[in-house]
Amino acid sequence: MKKYLLLLVMVFSLPLVFSDAPPALPMEIWGEATIDGGSASDGLNVEAVIDGQNYAQYSVTEDGYYDVIITGLDKPLTYNNDSDCSTHWGNGEACVQCTQDVDCVEGPQDEENVKISIDGDDAEETFSLERGSILNEDVTVIVIVVFTKDLPMGWNLFSLPLNVGAASLSDVLISINGNYTIVWTIVDGNWKSSTSKISPITTIEPDKGYLIHMNATDTLELEGTPVNGTIISTIPIWNTVGYPSLIDRLITGVLAGLDYEIVWTLVNGNWKSSTSKINPITMMQSGYGYLLSTQVGGNYTVNND
Repeated sequence: MKKYLLLLVMVFSLPLVFSDAPPALPMEIWGEATIDGGSASDGLNVEAVIDGQNYAQYSVTEDGYYDVIITGLDKPLTYNNDSDCSTHWGNGEACVQCTQDVDCVEGPQDEENVKISIDGDDAEETFSLERGSILNEDVTVIVIVVFTKDLPMGWNLFSLPLNVGAASLSDVLISINGNYTIVWTIVDGNWKSSTSKISPITTIEPDKGYLIHMNATDTLELEGTPVNGTIISTIPIWNTVGYPSLIDRLITGVLAGLDYEIVWTLVNGNWKSSTSKINPITMMQSGYGYLLSTQVGGNYTVNND
């Protein structure tokens, strides 16, 4: 007698569960990259920053362009507040079960702000995240530079090597507030001071040099953007001129084409000239101001590259 084993197959209606959700679609943003008015050099690291974190694949600038592909975005159909999908399934909505501490951690979602960063500096433009899309957008980066200059007690000649925005005298000198007594400069051939009762100087400009008296040693701290291609105008006899550059250069190179007689500055409280027979000054340096004499006047340009 043959015996047959009958298998009872019971079919239950269960939700379909995947081991992992599909990856999120990436987003690509590319275009020309301008840094401080010039085309970005090759090999600068490019990031796509969302809420302080970089979500871009590794890429660098090339031929003045940037190209970032944004990954690590929120996976579709997974929810960190519904890891077992019970709520979504209960509402008849699509959902993929996931492990709370791995797959359910939600990344950036559509319409979040994306900031392009090149070589660690943010571009001015902000884009809206849209997974699966591509944008052709040019970006501009303005590099913020921090500059410091030690000012010993007594007289100093200084100038601004940076653009510092609305350059009121009090704002520019806020880091040494209380440790200086007076600031002088030459305007249209006449000396002007910060304490004059009639028409005192109230602003500081990158093309001018300033004589400042310190009643205590302190450090001038400036924050701004590099200056590029500043034209310095001089008039006959004496001028207080600035040196709006972060790159030190020979005086003869900076003033090439200008018919000048002598250049003076203060180094550690001591006057130094370009014509001295012993240890003359030969360089124009960032943060220093200069007293320049010319019989005929004229213009020259200070570059920052």
